[in-house]
Amino acid sequence: MKTSKLLRLFVIKGSMAAALMLACSIAFAGPPPRFHLTDLSAVTGGRPGGWANAINDHGDVVGWVPGANGYLRPFLYRNGTLTELGSGSTWGEAVAINNAGQIVVRDAGTSFLISGDTAVDLSAQSGQRLEATSVNDSGVVVGGSQSTAFSWSSGVFTLLEMPANALTSTALDINSGGVIAGVSTIPTTYFGYHSFRAVQYINGQGSVLALPAGALGSTGRAVNDLGQVVGEAYYVESAPLKVHPFLFKDGESIDIGVPPGHALGYAFDINNAGQVVGNSVDRRNELHAFIYSMGELHNLNQVMKHARGWHFRTAKGINNHGQIVGEALFEGESRPYILTPIPSGKD
Repeated sequence: MKTSKLLRLFVIKGSMAAALMLACSIAFAGPPPRFHLTDLSAVTGGRPGGWANAINDHGDVVGWVPGANGYLRPFLYRNGTLTELGSGSTWGEAVAINNAGQIVVRDAGTSFLISGDTAVDLSAQSGQRLEATSVNDSGVVVGGSQSTAFSWSSGVFTLLEMPANALTSTALDINSGGVIAGVSTIPTTYFGYHSFRAVQYINGQGSVLALPAGALGSTGRAVNDLGQVVGEAYYVESAPLKVHPFLFKDGESIDIGVPPGHALGYAFDINNAGQVVGNSVDRRNELHAFIYSMGELHNLNQVMKHARGWHFRTAKGINNHGQIVGEALFEGESRPYILTPIPSGKD
C-alpha cells in the first residue's frame, strides 16, 4: 500500500460560483428536464481540454485534464474545486468514482485505487498488469488482467470465471450488489464483431447476454443496481458499419436506436431510473451525446440548442440524480462538462 507520498495534488483555484458562471437554463419540450451547464474548464482558469468520465451521487466528478506538467492528468472535481491526482510523472486519467469517494486511476499504465490520501497500487499488489475500469460502493474494483476479467477487494485479487468456450474476458462495470458487466470473445468463423458477447458476472460466474434481434455481437459497458446492462450491439461486419446502443433487462436485449440520420451509437452508462447516456455518430462522422429516458432517445445538442458555441460530443456518466458528465466542444475546444437537471417549475 502506498500512502499520500504517491499523490501529488494540485488544487486549482475555483469555486462552485465560478464554475456556474457559465450555467444556463435550457428549455425544451418533453423529457429529459432542462439542464444547468457547468463548464469544468472554467475551474482551471479557462485552460481548454479534458474529459469527464464519471460522476457519483454526491456530484463528485473524475476524468482527465491538461496538467501542470503538460501531460493529460487525472482529476477530481468536488465542491467547486478541481484537484489533480497522481504522481504527475506522465499521462493518466481517473475512470471511476464511487459514493464513498474512492477513485480508480490509471496512471502511466498502472492502476490505483485512491481512498482519501492513500493509494493502493493494484498492479503491484496483484503481481499482474491490470487495467482497472470501475469500483462499487463496497470498494470492489474490476477490470481486465492479461485478457481475463478480475475483481479486487481489500487486498484479495480474483480472476473471474469466463463463460463457457470464451477466449478472453474483461469486466467494465460493477454495481452495488457485486453484479459485473463486461465483454468476452468466443470462437467464431470470422473472429470479428461476431466474436464479441456482452456478459454478466454474478457471484464470479460469467454468462453471455442475449443479443438484440438481428445483432451479430455485443459489448456490455455498464450495469445499474437492478442488473440492467447497456452497451453496444454490432449488426454488420463490414462497411458501412451498423452499431447501436442496447439495453438488457428482464432477460432480453433491446436496440434503443440512434437519432435520425445517425448510423452508429454507443451506450456508456445507466442509472437506477433506467436513464442511459452515450454518443452517436452522424453521416459526417461527428459525435453527438445522447440521453435515453422514458423510452425516448434525445440528442443533447437538440436539448441544449440554446447553449451557443457548445457541441456535446459524448456523455460518459450519469448518476442517480440525472446529472450527466462527458466531453463537449466549446468554440472548437474540448471541455469537460456537467449537466444538472432543473426540477420542473424552477428556473
